[in-house]
Amino acid sequence: MRNLRHIFLLLPVFFCVVFPFASIAQESHVRSGRANFSRRFQERWSNRPLTVRQEIRSKQVEGEFPNSKTVEKCAERFYKILEYLPETLIVKSGLKYVTFLNGLKLNGQYAGGVASGNTIYLIVNFTEKTVFHEFFHVFDPKAKDEKWRNLNDKSFSYTGSQFYEMNHSKKEKRKIKKNIRKDRIQEGFVSTYAMSFEHEDRAETFAYMIVEGKKFLKRTKNPVMKAKMEYIMELFVQRKLLDQAFWDRHFGSKFKVKNRFYSNGK
Repeated sequence: MRNLRHIFLLLPVFFCVVFPFASIAQESHVRSGRANFSRRFQERWSNRPLTVRQEIRSKQVEGEFPNSKTVEKCAERFYKILEYLPETLIVKSGLKYVTFLNGLKLNGQYAGGVASGNTIYLIVNFTEKTVFHEFFHVFDPKAKDEKWRNLNDKSFSYTGSQFYEMNHSKKEKRKIKKNIRKDRIQEGFVSTYAMSFEHEDRAETFAYMIVEGKKFLKRTKNPVMKAKMEYIMELFVQRKLLDQAFWDRHFGSKFKVKNRFYSNGK
């Protein structure tokens, strides 16, 4: 009986010590900062479908947490940028959190933004284009899509590097790199970064489509660029994320979704 009584006396100690350590072990990779928002900010922005969460929950992401005043300024600018998109799109996208960091890194490399699950991480001096780029990553349906790859010039392939490579000698590649802005293939990409990976190409294209608006239409003189724009327009319409009316307002009614790439909403 005495031993049994000792066991019962020790039970509270077990629950107070062992369980907290188990919880810490599960959350050990989470790093947290602070974000104390003013009443003015909360009254205007607290009902947004996206929440500012000053936490790093990805082992691949690094960065330093800014002070609360900086976070509030970043959050206000971020919300104003996203106001251009319908709130229903933001809700359906799956994006729930945004985190602002100084010196943002992904796998040890500096980055302007990172999409990870339902969260996007942004450097404090983020650009409008970066917001839309990372936003697109959250719900890009495919890492690879043969239909998208087939839009590019047959001689092109994504290499994972800043500049594309083809079957040329080193001398020829240096010449291509030097004259890249004059190359017709380059006109099928909104940036050199878009040439690195297929999913980056789509995210960059969407970001430029939104940021440039009607100015983007000048790019569509190139048939590859025009096809990529129509691909993304159709992707959003078929998935019921952005309707034709949105694109009509954004670009004018000249370009319509032609159902070239998707069928039955897939």
